[in-house]
Amino acid sequence: GVQTCALPISSSDATPTLECKNTIYGMKPESFVTNTAAIASVLSALFLPVIGAIVDYTPYRRAVGTIVAIFITVIQAIKIYTVESTWLVICILHAFTLFIVQVQWVAVYAYLPDISSQVGEAKMNKYASILALIRFVGNFFFITVVAGIGLALKTSDVMTAQISQGLSILCSIMMFGLGWFKYCTPRETNRKLPDGHWLLTEGFRQNWNTIKAIQRQYKDGLR
Repeated sequence: GVQTCALPISSSDATPTLECKNTIYGMKPESFVTNTAAIASVLSALFLPVIGAIVDYTPYRRAVGTIVAIFITVIQAIKIYTVESTWLVICILHAFTLFIVQVQWVAVYAYLPDISSQVGEAKMNKYASILALIRFVGNFFFITVVAGIGLALKTSDVMTAQISQGLSILCSIMMFGLGWFKYCTPRETNRKLPDGHWLLTEGFRQNWNTIKAIQRQYKDGLR
């Protein structure tokens, strides 16, 4: 883009304020984060109902989770090469990553009803709270380790990010490997697709039925 910056100085404040109106591909740099999330949200709205139907109506639940886990790990490896010349490709990959992480959650959450039916509601509530705690503590621990390495070694921002991606790959290989190749076993079809229904549209049909039920029964709250 073309650099167009002004230095307005008011009478009450002698300190000049730098105001940059530069754009990249028609967007301000600070808009890339929100736009990346928006792209991921649109992809989720368009494709998650289809993924959900595949997980629900076919025996490929584990296959979906495994394939997506591999994609996530590979993209994390590619992100190691985040430098000035590759930032646009990495931004696109990041938007795609935010979407496929949602696909991963669809496959993972499909196992929860099976677990609940085996251990009971009380134990399931306990497990769910423990897993949520582990997730947030794990995030905090990971960030702390990366920040500690960066401060100790006095690495640049780019190098710190690359170290973070390397650790992320190791964690992904270990955790996804244990989860999908050992603990998440293959499952049979959860439900049978009704006659005359199409797998690619069944998720959208279920969403529409849910919307109508909320409109009828929960107008004053959930809607």
